[in-house]
Amino acid sequence: MATLRDARLYGGIGSILMLLFIAPYGYIIALIGLALVTIAIYTLSKVTATPSIFRNYLIFLLLSMAGVAAFLVAGATAILEVIRIVMEGGDPDALIEAFIGRIIISWLILVALATIAAVFLRKSYRSISNALNVGMFSTVGLLYLIGAAALIVFVGVFILIIALILQIIAFFSIPEELPKPVTGIPPPPIPL
Repeated sequence: MATLRDARLYGGIGSILMLLFIAPYGYIIALIGLALVTIAIYTLSKVTATPSIFRNYLIFLLLSMAGVAAFLVAGATAILEVIRIVMEGGDPDALIEAFIGRIIISWLILVALATIAAVFLRKSYRSISNALNVGMFSTVGLLYLIGAAALIVFVGVFILIIALILQIIAFFSIPEELPKPVTGIPPPPIPL
């Protein structure tokens, strides 16, 4: 049976690997890290008996993949449009307009889907934060949301890197055992 210790190990190591996306062939290392983080989130969902943790994370993953796929498809169509214009001996202004226009549209689609995806990641991390009393997860979820929205001006990349670093800390802050519920007055819920 999976334990919180397993989730801490998978999530912490996976987050470190995700941070290595800047290394040569880092995208492969980052994908391995993402797989480990996904296993950690699934484990946390099972151990805490909170299915919404993994469900929201899965929606985040699917929307993120859709955003990247849309960006790549739009980028490929921009390149194909440039090739078509060049082959037809078209106007250089039309060439620049077609390329820049499609790249901007693909970037806006990526930012929109990343922001929507980050909403679900924030929900997932907030649930983890509540279940384990590790407030850092809530902070990481908020930073991912701010970073995704700020991608429109490219500042979001730096915010997302900070969120990833704090995610490492959050996973390694997971306790060995589930916290005992406090008797008496329950704490107020964290607003969405």
